Amino acid sequence: TLRFFHGRTGRKCHETEQLAEMSRAILDSGIHSEESPTFIFIGFRLDNSQVDCLLVTRNALIVIDFKAYRGVIRGDENRPWW
Repeated sequence: TLRFFHGRTGRKCHETEQLAEMSRAILDSGIHSEESPTFIFIGFRLDNSQVDCLLVTRNALIVIDFKAYRGVIRGDENRPWW
């Protein structure tokens, strides 16, 4: 089960598309269930920061910043991202 909580309205087109794609991927993966739902918080402020998406599962908190970028993003935890 996916449970959505929406903050601000008026998301950008790329954010709506990416949210739909991410939701399909979660549903297809089978990582959710009635006993262990995935909570998705969309478009809210935390302190002075805008959060596009927060996924909350039984085992993880995942913050996602949606971007309108087409291409490969490379990098790792010890190198710059580009």
